[in-house]
Amino acid sequence: MTYADEIYPHTRTSNAVGLEARYYLNYRASVKLGYRYYTDTWGVLGHTGDVEYVHPYGNNWLMEYAVRYYTQKKATFFSDLFPYADAQNFLARNRELATFNDVAVHLGITWKIPLSTKVAFRTTLMYDRIQYNYKDYRDNSDVVVNGKKTAIAPINQPLYKYGANVFMLQASLTY
Repeated sequence: MTYADEIYPHTRTSNAVGLEARYYLNYRASVKLGYRYYTDTWGVLGHTGDVEYVHPYGNNWLMEYAVRYYTQKKATFFSDLFPYADAQNFLARNRELATFNDVAVHLGITWKIPLSTKVAFRTTLMYDRIQYNYKDYRDNSDVVVNGKKTAIAPINQPLYKYGANVFMLQASLTY
């Protein structure tokens, strides 16, 4: 089996607009709601919504909680399977141009250590869980059946999905 070359348009214009509202609660916490709309000349259409809650504990601790949801409609020239070579002027099988959605959950904790009236050390630990689910992009790797890799017809391959656990540790000194 061989793969055809992808052919992309030479130009791409995109537009995005976003709204964000943050409400500060009387106990030093805050809630944020956000929305972003994206469109481009390739036919990609995206929507992002997020909610965040930040809560301080005492003077030295800060907790962050957030959830983000993204959904995307595929580019007009994207296809997982083309019926024949050069089926259209532009051809793409790039999964980032496919129809998909993702969900991200974020947890963060910051510890602030005052070293003097003007100097503080901060350390932050963050964790994100991200899950991607594709609606029209298939996993073209071999499938494992009864412990053996087996090649299956492209149309019968499972839709592609993957998840990631992301950890970040950050330290900073402010003065």
